[in-house]
Amino acid sequence: MAKELPKYFSWPEVQAILGAAKVDPQKHLFLNFLWQTGTRVSEAIAIRLKNVDLYGRAIRVPNLKRKKGSAERIIPIKDSLVAEISTYALQKRLQPEDRLFKFSRFRAYQIVKEVCRKAGITDERAHPHTFRHSYAINLLSQGVPIIVMQKLLGHSNIKSTLIYLQIVQKDARKFAAWG
Repeated sequence: MAKELPKYFSWPEVQAILGAAKVDPQKHLFLNFLWQTGTRVSEAIAIRLKNVDLYGRAIRVPNLKRKKGSAERIIPIKDSLVAEISTYALQKRLQPEDRLFKFSRFRAYQIVKEVCRKAGITDERAHPHTFRHSYAINLLSQGVPIIVMQKLLGHSNIKSTLIYLQIVQKDARKFAAWG
């Protein structure tokens, strides 16, 4: 039996989701964080302010899967996300040990579902992990080498990363307008 390909958001859908979240800075930051880092939801809600290198424009993601020899991975982030995190941290008066997102996995799922609904996305893709798949597809469509993608996603096995090649081959025309 063939494994089903991961579901993802198109670039216009990501824009619609982030647009629908604009009214709530915490929700917008959370969804933008998922989109721009490709972290698993458990990793995202575990991020502490001290894991964010604002000057180096990177997120140090602690390994939650307990793989030997891999304490964390470094994910570069864009200036826009750096600015959004900085503003949010200042407004909330976050300290280095404070979690960036002080809510549960269940609440994270509720946020994604709620904002996706507002953006007109009501199918099974309204899930935090869909942002991870969307991030991977975006990396691949931007020409990021598969080995680099493997490191950014924290996959221990390259086979987990190679699945995205099948999506790009299947849906090649959809990527022309991605930003």
